[in-house]
Amino acid sequence: MTTIKDNKYRQALTKFRVSSHDLLIEKGRHLNISRDDRTCKYCTMNMIENEYSVYHLLLVCPHYFGIKRKYLK
Repeated sequence: MTTIKDNKYRQALTKFRVSSHDLLIEKGRHLNISRDDRTCKYCTMNMIENEYSVYHLLLVCPHYFGIKRKYLK
């Protein structure tokens, strides 16, 4: 954590690591949403939105195609 100098990014990574984030896998638990129903709300690929689906969000989900095209050359 000491290698990340910007406090904003360090806090975001810390929240992600301790499951204090806004992914549906955590929010759904508090809202009593079945684990199988905590899927990506931006597409119809039925991927469960959890810490391991960041791959889906960053590289696969069609909702973010424009952002991916802009930043991931």
